[in-house]
Amino acid sequence: MIISKHTIAVLAITLSATSMASAQDRFGQPVEPSPPSQGQWQQQPPPPQQGQWQQPSQQGQWQQNPQQGQWQQPPPQQGQWQQQPRQQGQWQQPPQQGQWQQQPPHRQGPGGASNPLEHLVQMERQDFGVRPQSTLNSGNLGGPTPASIPGGRVITTPEVLQMLNNPGAGAVVLDVLGGHQRLPNAFDATAASAGGSFEDRVQSRFEAQLGQMTGGRKEAPLILYCSSIHCWMSYNAALRAIHAGYTNVFWYRGGLEAWNTMAQMSAQFSSAQPQRRRW
Repeated sequence: MIISKHTIAVLAITLSATSMASAQDRFGQPVEPSPPSQGQWQQQPPPPQQGQWQQPSQQGQWQQNPQQGQWQQPPPQQGQWQQQPRQQGQWQQPPQQGQWQQQPPHRQGPGGASNPLEHLVQMERQDFGVRPQSTLNSGNLGGPTPASIPGGRVITTPEVLQMLNNPGAGAVVLDVLGGHQRLPNAFDATAASAGGSFEDRVQSRFEAQLGQMTGGRKEAPLILYCSSIHCWMSYNAALRAIHAGYTNVFWYRGGLEAWNTMAQMSAQFSSAQPQRRRW
């Protein structure tokens, strides 16, 4: 086969152009991407809605922008919590690792006060740091009292109400103040509030009195109280009952102060109820 000079020249020009294009590709010149093949669709992000802009958050994902006039925080990194708003105009701080997230405070009732009965129980169980003792207090009987009593149980106002409203419980209520105001069906046990020892005459008389009121039943529930959580008189009387062998001794630590507070709350609640129309 014979190739003419003209044909050789055309081939030389074509090879030279191809070599230059390959060299440009190798030296980093941009190469225009080829269009998708026939029958295939190129994936495109969905068009944004009217009045909104759309921007990619991560590779292959599209994130819708916030509304007009608002900025959206970048997505959290791996292992981190994203700060989220709790209420309008407030932001909640994400908890750190190993910490609990603080819960919002309970809603308060009318007048800015939460449940008053819960506050009353907390007051009755207030701990002054006074160590409980199993011996009688012969000193000042008007100071802060312990939050517990050895061999007995501290009882609060709701529990006292429950026991008094249950006649089958057979609870014996003992008042050590000797005043005109006392709990319903309470017996006078003023002498048992004195200090001293468990071998004195006060102890023997008190044990005889308890035997008459309980019919000799050592398991009979006994409720002993005085003025408030700053009164040791009922504490001494409860210790004397425990020493006498009674197994269900309940020390009403709140006393008359807690009882009167509960009565006031009950009166306020009753007055707040709608009155029935009289025809």
